[in-house]
Amino acid sequence: MRPPARVATAALAILLVASAACSSSNGASSSSETTAPDADAHVLETLRRFESERRAHADFAALPASDHRLGADPYAIRQAGPDRFVGLLRGADAVVLLGADLHEIARADAPGSPVGLAVRGDTAYVVGERASAIHTYRFASGKLEPGAPIPLPEARALRDVAAGPNGVLHAVEAERGRLFTLVPDPAAPNGYAITTTPACAGAGAFRVARTESAVLVDCLFDHRIVAFRVDARGLPTGAPLTIQNDGPLWSFAVLEDERGLVVASGGVEDKPLDRTHGSFENIDSFVFVDHLSWGPDAKSWGRDAKVTRLAAVNVSEHGVIVPKALVLTRDASGLSITATGYGGESFASIHLRDAPPPSPHPAPSGATPAAPSDGTPGPAPAGAAPQIVAHPLPPGTNALAIAANGDMILANPLLDTWSLTRTEPLPGFSVHVPDPPGPPRSAASKLGELLIFTSLIAPWNRSDGPLSRFTCETCHFEGAVDGRTHATGRGDIRATTKPLLGLFNNRPHFSRAKDPDLSSVAHAEFRVAGARSGHDPVFDLATIDRPWFEDLGVTETDVTALGLRRAFMAFLMDFTPRASPITAGRAAFTATERRGAEAFRDRCEACHEARLASDVPASRQPFETWERLVFTPSAPLVWGQAKYAKTGVLPYVDDEGARVPSLRRLHAKHPYFTNGSAKTLTDLLARARFASDVFFHDAPPEGAPVTPLLPDEIPAIEAFLRLL
Repeated sequence: MRPPARVATAALAILLVASAACSSSNGASSSSETTAPDADAHVLETLRRFESERRAHADFAALPASDHRLGADPYAIRQAGPDRFVGLLRGADAVVLLGADLHEIARADAPGSPVGLAVRGDTAYVVGERASAIHTYRFASGKLEPGAPIPLPEARALRDVAAGPNGVLHAVEAERGRLFTLVPDPAAPNGYAITTTPACAGAGAFRVARTESAVLVDCLFDHRIVAFRVDARGLPTGAPLTIQNDGPLWSFAVLEDERGLVVASGGVEDKPLDRTHGSFENIDSFVFVDHLSWGPDAKSWGRDAKVTRLAAVNVSEHGVIVPKALVLTRDASGLSITATGYGGESFASIHLRDAPPPSPHPAPSGATPAAPSDGTPGPAPAGAAPQIVAHPLPPGTNALAIAANGDMILANPLLDTWSLTRTEPLPGFSVHVPDPPGPPRSAASKLGELLIFTSLIAPWNRSDGPLSRFTCETCHFEGAVDGRTHATGRGDIRATTKPLLGLFNNRPHFSRAKDPDLSSVAHAEFRVAGARSGHDPVFDLATIDRPWFEDLGVTETDVTALGLRRAFMAFLMDFTPRASPITAGRAAFTATERRGAEAFRDRCEACHEARLASDVPASRQPFETWERLVFTPSAPLVWGQAKYAKTGVLPYVDDEGARVPSLRRLHAKHPYFTNGSAKTLTDLLARARFASDVFFHDAPPEGAPVTPLLPDEIPAIEAFLRLL
């Protein structure tokens, strides 16, 4: 391939002598450099022509949800035999059986937006965000045979499932942060006695794992992994032991011994995000290793149970960014961890204790740990300095399985492939999964997705002290939020992370920056992402350096500096909110939800207007249409507007207050308010105060003649808000 043309980049470099101070997605100022107004105006004019043309042809009432428009999304993979694998296609709502060559042998319909997968014997268990049941599939003789689903009453936004001993199953839901435990019981409906356990603080449970004696849940918004001991039936018992981090933990793997649990987790650096210097600092990706000791009581954690940090490995230093998939094994020499990076271009083999560096591929997942020569289980690792070896790998791995011969089988929703990374010298290979039926997606949009979810937007960032190598997803998990409320670097102002989903029809962007459109967002983000990297944010990429570009249809023109900015925008235009899991399979309000809709109309909609585009007043929809629009898959109403308001949520991020935010998919926007002070919707509504012409979300002026919502309005409005 010929190198990318430099003419366009040179011209753009002249134009971008210096950009205006801009804002990241959290609203913090990114630069104090001198602005070159004429240069910026010319660049923005070019981008705005592109944006205006796209908006002129956009029907905001019919923009499809992004569930099925970003590719097949191979999301999860598990071994199902010596030469068989079961996988989930999140973007195609399918479960598939794969052969050793990773081509499909069989396919079956899966619950909507399938994300959680467990395998026991010849049965696969699957949960999806848009279904309230665990679906079962038997695989045998090259077939996938669906079985009877196992309903989970009132479960919404299911995220993961795990199979434990004695036929016990566990599942977690994101919407309310609950853990479901299913114990086989022939006398119970559907053959299982089902119990629920609060696991996370209101929302965000998204991974679950089971050992012989414990069940563990990863709470995304709480930035913690909670580990419950289980009783003889497999039910969680007592208070959990907790691994706490300052920011999100995206993955974990666990081993059990007679002393407790060893947990390896992949997450962001365990320090507060720092924006003081205009860059993103202290957000490298890490692999943590912790030991959870049982304490003296074999049936509970006990008074002396504790969490001991054994290692904290900065894997961003090795090109492993946002590790979403880990495998943890133990042998006589110590612990081995394989960590992949969704946003980087490497995976890492990490070994703890004094032992030679491990093979690039660990032992098979689930292998029995080897015992020392005296036959007794080995002690917990002593925490010796880890040994790390990095290996090249295309970005985008979300899950992995280890075959019996050490091959890594990877699910990659970013590149829409199943991949096999094989022990040298044999080559690995990838199998592309075709997109679901629908309008074809542009190469620019696919490239824009890479810019959001990999380090391509700032490839020269370095991990050096507080400086970090990161991706947008470091703070926006799957494009949504990470539960953080962080210092912005501007006095005492703190801000919560906001979603990147749905920006196309939700202008302006960022309360302080007041970016009027995606053009200014794209222009600003290239500069802020690479701030303090020592490299000009105006750059080309070379397709020859990344062969997967060609597979996506990306050309040299796409990877010029201007092309990259257009691609960034093209993806965000496609990145609409996913279909709401709360409305799946429904078409009408309940009586409570209807009362909530009416109360919302009377109390809240004057600010959070039912618009199709936040900056288009004429797009406001009458009350009579709300029910139909709420229950369409795309649920197109923004529930916001372009104006600013002072509602008592202090300190104000701007002299005008804060921009009225969109209320779409509130279950995925934890915590609430700009300052993050409301942890639940109930708390948010309990603080509300209003009069005939004013509304305060918090802290109304002392003596102001305002009243709270009525007691029966709070649960009704909350029920309505959960639908949005």
